[in-house]
Formats: sequence, structure tokens, C-alpha cells
Amino acid sequence: MQNCQAKWLGCFPRTRHLLTLVAFSLFVPTTGFSIDGLKVKFIDDNADYPSSNIYVAFCGQSDPANLVAKKLSDGTALALGTSYSLTDLQDGILLTRYVTGRLCIKLGKKFESLPNPGNGNNPNFNNPSLPDFGFRWDKAEITYNITDPNSSINLSATDFFSVRLRVRTYRDGSLIRTLTWQKAIATAFHDTGVLSDFSDTLPALAVCIDKNHGVPTQGPNSIINVVRVIAPSTIGVGVRNPYPSFQAYINHVRANAIVTKIEGEFFSGPPPLPKYEFTALVDSAGLLMTGTVTTNAVPKSHVIKIETGHLDSGIYTQSPRCNIDGVNATPGNDAIGAAIRDVLAGFSYGFIGSNEQNPNAPGKTFGESTSSEWHLPRTLPIKYAFAGAQPNHPYYNQYAAALNPITMAYGFPYSDFVEKPLASLDPASIDSMDITVLADQ
Repeated sequence: MQNCQAKWLGCFPRTRHLLTLVAFSLFVPTTGFSIDGLKVKFIDDNADYPSSNIYVAFCGQSDPANLVAKKLSDGTALALGTSYSLTDLQDGILLTRYVTGRLCIKLGKKFESLPNPGNGNNPNFNNPSLPDFGFRWDKAEITYNITDPNSSINLSATDFFSVRLRVRTYRDGSLIRTLTWQKAIATAFHDTGVLSDFSDTLPALAVCIDKNHGVPTQGPNSIINVVRVIAPSTIGVGVRNPYPSFQAYINHVRANAIVTKIEGEFFSGPPPLPKYEFTALVDSAGLLMTGTVTTNAVPKSHVIKIETGHLDSGIYTQSPRCNIDGVNATPGNDAIGAAIRDVLAGFSYGFIGSNEQNPNAPGKTFGESTSSEWHLPRTLPIKYAFAGAQPNHPYYNQYAAALNPITMAYGFPYSDFVEKPLASLDPASIDSMDITVLADQ
């Protein structure tokens, strides 16, 4: 990652589209409204698109009460599902509240599929018959509230990616955290596109191509113009997924009677936290997990099953159909859901059945370790995951592994199980942020 302070400090030679030349700490609102909140700037560093032709929309939410934001220039309130050009927001915004939202950024044209409250005001990215499909756009996922110390933001490629973005957070003008893309977008398109053999037709749509707005990318036989790559997690359940299957890995676990210890705590509130302890194996029917969840010192036994037909796709989607204590269900936000997450993350990172040594558990391999030891007592460098855990076979999420050296974006549903691809927006320690639209190269 480039070690670089804000653009106005001279790190970048080209400043044609820089929207301001003052640090956040010098902002002085003149409208009289409260300055409490997060100051956000949008910066254009892409020479192919002037600031007047790059648009921001506040999406991911249908409830207007979950967005409280104003222009710093005049205090005008900003609305969900409305496109604002970077020129229109050139003085920045003041964000007070934005819960489970998405800051969506589109190149070349306003969003056409907004507002759409029924879809959380989310633009279209995978339906060729709807607006916005043929244009490049991307997003940062955010939850912010001036009273919430857990506020955070991340770049996301879990559903798709299309534009190189960078997020930087500050305190009193000092850079605190950077999330960015490190390589050219055409490299990212190619290195992930080859995994699906550049599948570009429904229902196995993985690579979107548009001759007018796409980025020239080396395809299977020639240069193709790619608009976005759609991640395997959003190809859809019941659809032939063009990305590499986990079935060979699943068969390996079954054939070798590999048993994995799934243990951890569910962070749901004040102590004592619910604790889960399961053993997981693969038999002829699919994944079988047996164990207990202990709440307030009272253990309760559970049996979890994921049929073979749902396990392969479920590792990608994070929401396989399960049978929990005899009832068909999808994983919830509870201790049982956390235990299922651990198993699916173990397949994604290649930890299940791994014969490689686990630095978190001296003397034990990842396969012999409990799931909590995959990321505790300390976060392990990502070199231990993917091919690091399975050097002899591609027994892991190959899409996530391909993205890892290219971007700091949240690459797949379990990215924060080992890595920390998030930037804190804790109001006590972060007072400003910028989001940059980077050049394609």
C-alpha cells in the first residue's frame, strides 16, 4: 500500500480534479448549524471523468431517518436515492447518522434506477434489462452515528466491484487509516474474471461487458471491455455458479474423515457471552455439526445439518439452507449462526483439514486447531490463509484469494474473520474522512 498523506500535501503529481486544497481541520462552516459529526470529502483522481460527471448517491437504506447529512457549503439536507455530482459536493458534507448505508459512486452519468425504497435505494448491478447496468459504479459500506463507538466503513467487493476507490480517515488532520485498491482495475478484472472463464450471460453472469463504458481487459482470447465483475456470493442459489466449486474440498474432508473443532463466543452483549462448542464433519448426507451452546452457564445441545446440495454454494453465499434441531432454517445472528460461520469461513480460508502449522496454536496445524485459534489470540497475517493453508490444492475461496493482493476491499463474506478490512469511524477518535475516485491504472 502506498504510504501517503492527503493529496494536497504533494504526494500525487496530478491535481487537476482535486476538489479542495485545505485540510479538514480548517473547515469553518458559515451556516450556523452544528459541526458535530463526521466531515466527508469526495476527491476525483480519475483523469477520464471530470468531477461534474462523477455522482454520489446515498443507498442501502429505505428509511430516511437513518440518513442525517448536510452539505458543508450551505447546510442543505441530503436525501436517500438522489444523485449528487462531486462538483455539487465539492465543499464536503457533514454526516451525523447513516445506519447500514452505502455510499455509491457512479462514473459518467447519474444513477437511473434510484430512488427505489423497496430495494433499499440500491442501484442495479446484475440485471442487463435495468438502468445502471452498463455503467461503472461502486460503493463503500458505512454505519455511522455520533453516539456509536462501533461506527465503521469498508470498501466492498463481496457482491461485485467496478471502480477503484480509496477511503482515508483522520483525526485533527492526521491520517489514521487507509483502505485502497493497490493494482490497476484491468488487473483485478482479469485475475478474477479468469476464474469464471469470463462468463457473461445469465444466469451465470460473472463478468459484465460494455463496449462503450468498459475498461479494456485481457479476456480469454482477446481484449474485452469490462464494466464489473460479479462475485460468486451473488451469482445466486440454484444457479450454475461459474466460479470454482468447493466440491473437491468437501469430498476430501469426507474421504479423510476430517473432524473440525468449532469453538468460540458470540458477541451479543454484556458478559457472560454465549459460548458454542461443536464438532463438524462431512458424511454422505452433507455437513453435520453436533455440540452445545452455553448461555448463563446453562449448556444446551444442538444438531446442525447442511445437505450436500446446499453446502457448496452456501460457502460462497454464507446463507445455506440448514436443518437446526430438526427445523429447516437459514443461519441467524446468534451463537448457532456464529458456529456455522466458523465452518464456512474455515472452508473459505482453507483452514479445515490444513496440515500447515498454526502460529496461534504452537504444535498444532490449522486442521487440528479450534476455529477460535484461527484468528485468536492475535490476527494472523493473511499469508497463512488460502494457499498458505492449502499449498498443494486450491482448497479455498479462489475469488477472495485472487483479490487479496489487489485490494483492501472486503472481498468475501468472511473477510473480517481473519483480516480487518474495516476503518473505524468511532466519533471519539475520527473526525473526518475522504473518499477518492482513483485512476483506473
